[in-house]
Amino acid sequence: YSQHVKNTGVTCYTCHMGKPLPNGLWFYSSQTDYLRHYLDRDGARVISQTVAPASVNRSSVKQTEWTYALMISQSRSLGVNCTYCHNSRQFSSWREAPPQRVTAYHGILMLRDVNQNYLAPLQPVYPAVRLGAMGDAPKAQCVTCHNGAYKPLYGAQMTKDFPALWGRADWNGAPFPGIMTMAADTTKRDSTVATPVAAPAQRTSAKTAPAAPVGMN
Repeated sequence: YSQHVKNTGVTCYTCHMGKPLPNGLWFYSSQTDYLRHYLDRDGARVISQTVAPASVNRSSVKQTEWTYALMISQSRSLGVNCTYCHNSRQFSSWREAPPQRVTAYHGILMLRDVNQNYLAPLQPVYPAVRLGAMGDAPKAQCVTCHNGAYKPLYGAQMTKDFPALWGRADWNGAPFPGIMTMAADTTKRDSTVATPVAAPAQRTSAKTAPAAPVGMN
């Protein structure tokens, strides 16, 4: 997902932030219907050039409310306003929009992939307590990773210390560069013959009476 995450990378902490469950997980309900845009629904645009309904103008008030709810949730998730992704002169124009709009679009595609192919299929694995009211698995949205920041953790380079997470070319399969040297040292240490240690003297059993002192009956 380099077109959305760029070269920052993420770790478990990016979303979980020290908690067993990350923020913003959602389930099917009438109140979260608009969040299905991150699962199995396509375009969220409501573009109309005329007032009266016509065959070329099928947009409804309900669709407009749904799109507005989606946009507001994205705005709050990233801690930004509408003009972060849109040109307020013509909201629908991609050509006149800031580059952040394309980045956000790739984030939506990323979420659809994550939800469809990774999170939703876990439904049979979760215990009932982890499922929604309609029996679906928890799914992610923008706030799950962003937590109110325009960049998760404000763009902190989370994977620079974890080369295994980003496929560094010179990574040798070890958790960190010095592990092979440490492993060799450990093998050498374990193969060294230890100096024999004398066995401790046998202790007198508690049930055995001690010998009488010399010179006494």
